[in-house]
Amino acid sequence: MRLPWTWQEIAALFLLCLVVLLLAAPGMGSALMLDDLDQLQHVQQFHSWKDVLKQDCYGLFRPIKNALYYAAHVNGTPSLTAWHSINLAAYLAATAGVYLFLRELIPARAWAFAGTCLWATSSTQATTAVWMSCVHISVAVFFTCLALRLHDRSWSGRTGRWLPATLLAMFLAMASYETAICVAPLCVLLDHHRGRRIFSKPALLRYSAIALVTAAYLGVRITQGATYQALNPAFDPALTGWQLSVSSPWFLWKHFSMWFFPFGRIEFVSAYLWGKSAPLWHLGLAWGFLAALIATVVFTRKRLPLVSFGLAWFLIASFPASNLIPVRSGPIEDYYLVFPSVGLAIALSGAAMALAKLVTSRREVVIRTVAITSLVVIAAGKIASGAYFHHQAGLWTRPLDLYLSIVATRPLQVQAMNLAARELYSRGDRSTAAMLAGEAQPLAPWHPSSQMILGAIACDEGRHEEAISRLTDCIAHLKGGSNLEDYCQLRLGDSLAALGKSAEAREAWVRILVRQSSPQHFDATLRLAGLYRREGNREKAIQTLQRSLSLHPERSAEIGAILRDLVQDPSSITPPAPVE
Repeated sequence: MRLPWTWQEIAALFLLCLVVLLLAAPGMGSALMLDDLDQLQHVQQFHSWKDVLKQDCYGLFRPIKNALYYAAHVNGTPSLTAWHSINLAAYLAATAGVYLFLRELIPARAWAFAGTCLWATSSTQATTAVWMSCVHISVAVFFTCLALRLHDRSWSGRTGRWLPATLLAMFLAMASYETAICVAPLCVLLDHHRGRRIFSKPALLRYSAIALVTAAYLGVRITQGATYQALNPAFDPALTGWQLSVSSPWFLWKHFSMWFFPFGRIEFVSAYLWGKSAPLWHLGLAWGFLAALIATVVFTRKRLPLVSFGLAWFLIASFPASNLIPVRSGPIEDYYLVFPSVGLAIALSGAAMALAKLVTSRREVVIRTVAITSLVVIAAGKIASGAYFHHQAGLWTRPLDLYLSIVATRPLQVQAMNLAARELYSRGDRSTAAMLAGEAQPLAPWHPSSQMILGAIACDEGRHEEAISRLTDCIAHLKGGSNLEDYCQLRLGDSLAALGKSAEAREAWVRILVRQSSPQHFDATLRLAGLYRREGNREKAIQTLQRSLSLHPERSAEIGAILRDLVQDPSSITPPAPVE
């Protein structure tokens, strides 16, 4: 039944959005980092708005995300406040979308609102609310909830009116985030929850249309060549498919438990080492957890239908990134939980509703006491989770603390160890950076960052043979044309030049110049000009600097000063110092 909106619930939803704003506020000044920088550099290669239909920087089909980043590139990257406001607006839209769906799913609007609060203020979603790289997830949640709401409406006798809108919302959800491919089974789940006949003609007609739209999305995705890259530094390349599949329930358990017990846990660059991160008996228990979760879905279907529906949502929405089919998605990421946690919020709301009924029923005092205690624990836990949301949002303004928090989350977080080492190195703390990178390197020898840091430190300290060995190994593990590779090539050239291998140094720096958008492009041109000067090729040095001037007009004062000195007295030019 369609419920009319009241001013009270509009005010309550507005108040919830205000609370989310306050919780996320500490992260609004955080700098762009990691995927943000990669994606912004990626869209610089676009020539028109048509290019947003191409792959993103990780080879995935996310045109809506591409469009947002391309808009930032075309119009000039906005201030940090404006940048984060875009992402936060998407998160608030997702919050409104969740409520739009829950108010029709859950009979009592107060409990629908409670479920929305449980979802929106979960501290596991601080990353999504603060980090622009997760904007597509929020957009996908909004369109998914809208699609399910419209699908529900299509059964009201106005199929022709609502079904096309449902299909459009579904396509937009999938175009935002590939995990939204689970919208199709969620529609079936919703019909089952409503007691509709799954194999009736009206249902099959809807499912056929949904299947066609899903197939169209997959067809467009394949046409654009957007498939997930198999190389993921979170995993040992030697990790087999069966090992990844066997580990998938453990990843699921970590996501499930993280939502209910988030304190002291933040993971968005997690790592997994087979046989080390989780003992085999942990994996066995995780399979038992999965079996128990499925059994709970089955046995609560009649007595606690919302609990059953919510847990089924969690399982279905977790599947695309679960690695049960070994696609090598990140093992444990808090932003992977955003989509499935809508189901957990529904399940917890359903359980709280049942407990509230026990409180008001004429049952034994012990039962009512247990019910009251359980409700208090749920409420206190989620209030504390909201407070922790505020804390985790603030960590994004302190990158080193953020990375070290991930390292403390659980052992063997090699990716976070390397990120912390890079941050320490950029601050000049070479010894601590070397300690962290040195600890990570034997654990994950395939991970390029540790070799990059250790190689850069060796270069700084004059151990050039070691630097060349480490940086060459790092480059061998990298995808061509990345910022990380360009930095390795820059420092590799430094060590080669220091050993008198001018031709090899020149070759390393020229490789950077192929990518004009590279952050190392300017430094490479200065180094190359300095090399030409030392070789006595004054004309080539001037040409290199003049080309750099045309490509980097913002550095005109610096380049102009070097050019003037070079023209007046070539011997006065000194090569630029290596940039750390």
